This record gives sequence, C-alpha cells and structure tokens, in this order.
Amino acid sequence: MPIRTHWLALAALLAGAGASGAPAPLPQRVQPLTGPPGSHAFLAADRQVVPLDLASLGYVEEEYLVAGTAGIYDWPDGREPVARAHGPYATRILVRRPRDARRASGTVIVEGLNPSTPVDLPIMWGHSHRQFIADGHAWVGVTVKPYTIRSLRRFDPARYGGLSMAHPPGGPVCADSAINRWSQPTTAAEETGLAWDILTQLGALLKSPGAENPLRRPAQRLYMTGQSQTAGYARTWASVFARYIQSASGGPLYDGFVYTGSPPWQVPLHQCAPGFADEDARSRTAVAGVPVIELFAQGDLGTNYISRRPDSDRAPDLYRRYEVAGAAHVDPWEGRSFANAADVRRATGQDSSPPLACQPVGVQDTDFPARIALNAAWRHLDEW
Repeated sequence: MPIRTHWLALAALLAGAGASGAPAPLPQRVQPLTGPPGSHAFLAADRQVVPLDLASLGYVEEEYLVAGTAGIYDWPDGREPVARAHGPYATRILVRRPRDARRASGTVIVEGLNPSTPVDLPIMWGHSHRQFIADGHAWVGVTVKPYTIRSLRRFDPARYGGLSMAHPPGGPVCADSAINRWSQPTTAAEETGLAWDILTQLGALLKSPGAENPLRRPAQRLYMTGQSQTAGYARTWASVFARYIQSASGGPLYDGFVYTGSPPWQVPLHQCAPGFADEDARSRTAVAGVPVIELFAQGDLGTNYISRRPDSDRAPDLYRRYEVAGAAHVDPWEGRSFANAADVRRATGQDSSPPLACQPVGVQDTDFPARIALNAAWRHLDEW
C-alpha cells in the first residue's frame, strides 16, 4: 500500500496545537503482515488456548504493520499536552471483522493489547467477543508497548523484525533506574510514550475512506477499550488527548470509551515522566467530551477507591463508573483467548505466560462472569 505523509497535521499535533481540536494524522505506512510460508500471526484466533474458528462465524482475521512518526508528550498541570520530541515507530494490528460488509454494524473497537506479561493479551476481546460477533462489530487489537514487541520479534523475526518503539532523538532521557515504574519493563533505548500517537493515528486510519483502511470502509462509531494496564492507556488517552484531537470530519476521533480495572494513576506520558500523587487532580478521569464508562471489579477497589469521581450526564462530561461486587481483576474466561502454550513458549522461551503476582498459589480461580457486566456496558455505550 502506498506511503502517505501528513506532515501538516502531524506538525500541528507535535507543536501542541489544537486547543480547538487538531485533525488526527494518518500513519505513514500500512501494509499486510503475512510472513514467510507457514507463518501465522501471534494471537491468531485458531491458535488460542481455546481455538476459535472465525470463518465459520462469518469473520475474517488479518494482520497489518502500521508505521509513522509519533510524539513524546508532557501534560503540564492538566492543560493541553505538549510534544517534546518525535520519532518513528512501527507496530502491528490484528483485525477481526465481518466478511460480509452487510453484516457490519459500523462499530469498531480498538483494544490496546495488554502487556502485563511478556506477550500481548487480548483481554477485552476474550471477555466480549461473542457479543462483538453477534452484533457485527469489528475489533482491532494493537501492540502498544516495546516489551511485547521484543517477544513478537522473538516469535517470528521474519514477520515482526521491522517492529520498533525506539527512543526518539531529542526525547526525555533518563537512566534505566530512573524510568517510571509504571512504564516498566522497558529500557532507555525504547520509549513507551510513543503509544499515544499510535492510538491516535490508528483511530484516524480506521475512520478514513482511503484504500489503506483495513476495514475497507470508515468506522461509523469508534471506541477505545482495555483492561488493567491498557485500561490505563485508554483512560489516559481519554483524559489527556480526547479534547484536543478531531477526526478528519471535525468530530471526535474516538466516540466513546469502555475499560475495566484501570490503575488508580494515569499511565506516564513517557517513561521518564514522574508519577502523580494520589491527591493530584490528574489522577482522576478528566472530561473527554464523549461517553466514558469505567468498570472496576471488587478486587480492584483496594487501590482504586482514590480515583472515584461523580457520574455526569452534563456535556462535555459524560461519565459513568461501575463497581461490580463479586468480580475479580482476572478470571479464567479471558484466558481462553490468549495464545496457546506453544506460541507463548516460542515468543518467550517460557512454558506459559507467567502467573500474575496477585494470584495465590493453590487457590481456585473465580468463575464469576464479569463478562456479563462488560457486555451490558457495550450495549449501554451504543445507546448513549
């Protein structure tokens, strides 16, 4: 597919312009990722822990390389974000969409793939894929952290060798020991802060009418989601960037947000940025201008009570928070959609994804169906 540059829009964004809303720039390069003969995508649906035959459900799965130039931002006193530097990135997206365009609902869900283990985890797809498919929604998972890019390159160097989130020239520099702990694990040669423009440019791509759009048509409703760490990415993008970035048509880029289990702090805008104190207003979800639905499991509330704020129906502050009694931060249902053990071993050199530190040894996982609350949130977001 042809390379497209959008330097005027990108320059405006990098200069911190856009108090009235800067158009989101498109990626500079979009191309299918196929790899050598016998290669397959990491997280391919037919290689999940519980394999899923998307073709039998009328869906197709495709993978793309998406590349461009991203900014590194600061967020002074909760005002408009300001770019300090910019540099190249190349990541991958996994697209699952109805084969027949007549079945497509027009709703597209972008999920930052959770990087809390060495490999990408499609947690929100895992919870709600049955509803997404029944409703004809498209889902796009995107790799957002250098940590899991390393595993992708190890999994298939020929397919993923071009992926990179390298630290850009002129960006904030700090020693490995000074990197914000909420950006870890990373190194000074990488930059987690490229994720914000990756999410911005991906949104612009999915709403664009161009031939590069992997959906074959513009998204009518574009939602961002995530769970746990990537709920923090969605929450931070909604709080910091949503008010200052427009779609090409002049409306909001992302039309709504649903996420669950976000940390009680905003994800650092770059890996050398200091964290916020609990009492800092920037630790609360800010006005996004579009509907935001946050969900928290009972298991999240030991730390997340500090992020509570009032619900609101008064535009531009459209916000709901739900706390689901009995739900856990992690449950076995989501793991059915993770990569199988052979692919994890190939990507990490380990037999399986490492257990999360919060799971006690010898305790049975909960079977509480948190997905029911999440599915209700998706329906409510569409109605809203």
